[in-house]
Amino acid sequence: MKNDESGNDIKYSMGGLKAETADKSALEKAMELEKDGTDSEKIRKETGWFKGYDGKWRFEIDNSELEFKTDIEKNRAAAIELAKMKVKSAELEEKIVNNTATKAEENEYYNLDEKMIEYRKGVKLSDVINHPKLFEAYPQLKNVDVYYEISSVNRGVYSSNGNVIMLNPMHTIDEQKEAIIHEIQHAIQGIENFANGSNLEYWKNLGYSDEEAMAMYYNTAGEREARDVSARRDYNEEQRKNIRPDIDRKDVVFANSGDPVYSADENIMQNDFEEKVDQIENNTYNSDDVVIMGRTPKVLQDIGFNSLPVAMTKKHIYSVAVSEARAKNEGRYNKNINYHNLGFNAVKQIYNKISDPLMVIVAPDFTDKTSRYSTHRVIALVDLSVNNKQVIAPIAVDFEGIYNKKIIDVNLVATYFNKNNIHDLIKEAIALENNNQVGFYYLDKKRTQSIIKHEGYQLPSILNNSSSNIIIRKIDSNVNKKIKKITQSQQFVRWFGDWQNKPKTASKVVDGNGEPLVVYHQTGNDFTVFDTKHTGAGEFDSEMPTGIFMKPTNSNIGLSGNFR
Repeated sequence: MKNDESGNDIKYSMGGLKAETADKSALEKAMELEKDGTDSEKIRKETGWFKGYDGKWRFEIDNSELEFKTDIEKNRAAAIELAKMKVKSAELEEKIVNNTATKAEENEYYNLDEKMIEYRKGVKLSDVINHPKLFEAYPQLKNVDVYYEISSVNRGVYSSNGNVIMLNPMHTIDEQKEAIIHEIQHAIQGIENFANGSNLEYWKNLGYSDEEAMAMYYNTAGEREARDVSARRDYNEEQRKNIRPDIDRKDVVFANSGDPVYSADENIMQNDFEEKVDQIENNTYNSDDVVIMGRTPKVLQDIGFNSLPVAMTKKHIYSVAVSEARAKNEGRYNKNINYHNLGFNAVKQIYNKISDPLMVIVAPDFTDKTSRYSTHRVIALVDLSVNNKQVIAPIAVDFEGIYNKKIIDVNLVATYFNKNNIHDLIKEAIALENNNQVGFYYLDKKRTQSIIKHEGYQLPSILNNSSSNIIIRKIDSNVNKKIKKITQSQQFVRWFGDWQNKPKTASKVVDGNGEPLVVYHQTGNDFTVFDTKHTGAGEFDSEMPTGIFMKPTNSNIGLSGNFR
């Protein structure tokens, strides 16, 4: 989430329900007014609460008392030192990759890497700014790390992964002040599960041109909100009340770092998952349903996963997040469960991380065909660590879970972390590759080369000599998939009908082979629910039958409208 905007004093940030200073009674009034059909602008003016693009309630926090405290020359000197370390690190990394580095140079590289990690911890936000109202609303913001780094394009960047803000000290104090408030808004978005921001690289990685990526970045919901905070910087209290925030545009898009195909619906799914994690932490999730995280990410579909829901169980979320001591203290301890103390915030990141893994490899002892679990599992190594230990996410393929009192097919995620696991998992994957078997289903060579090297291994030549940085292989050779396609899943069959075993009672929308057929509706209108009583469905047309008109292609067949 990058900030390149210009401006001066920023007067207001956007807060939400999790703010300590949130006026809950005013929110209750706002919700009642909305239920009664009151205009949203009238609700905002009466209560101070309004909904953003993601449908979540917000209010504004006064930034007028903010004081910026920093030594600009000291920050610039530190940033220059970091730049030197980065250059040296790149030189050493190239030697390591080319196998020309000495043992001393390898040690220097890893020590330098740790030194840069330590440097990027920087100082706390409370040491950079004095902002009583902000820290009263969100005390946790005091502990956001702030560090300084020279950049040719960015004034500031916020990373939710490390909960850190980067500032470019080569800009003026006023510009840095504007940047840090912009990035603080992104931090608040993370706390409140508001729609987040993005960056140009995110959209470019999805295949957009430079010009298209800029437009998508500009229209990302979280970026629009952060810019709106800046745009309202000079408003007094009366102006703020009378001028509506930027919450009415139709061209906003949603992004989630690491997920290659992220839509508004998926943004809602992620928010729902995070809310359920909060309920599990507070012991208010009164259901045995699996907790849906989202749809199977594209990268996992590329290696052979079905596009099923991705889920975790309530018990596993809790055991992964807390320590054994905390479980005992809260009266929720089970002697048959291991507790990992990963933290609930880290659990919330798992879906994003498995959407952009470092590698996906075979599960241990997958060759044991007598074990259903081992033959239906893969291991995702993700870009997330806690207390310097790497997080590992085993994923059970085509698993069964309970949802709304019905059995559904899901890809079930578990999570644990242990430094020794990394060594053993990579060792087994490489041993399989050296035996002409598949050990790596997915591998990002550039992002994993230092990990593999650090564990004392070298990629087999067939992988190392590949011209592609990304290695993708199907899981089919090792994983006994229960269903071949999503249309065979239990939830699809309940909705569509048993098209394989009872075609007479199933839907008739099938192809020549009797398999479910994807069909499209072409229109000039933007809607999400079909209604036969709507004009255009034949209800008010004497020459047309009543119904929903579909076609078996997403190509333009000459009808009006560009929506399909």
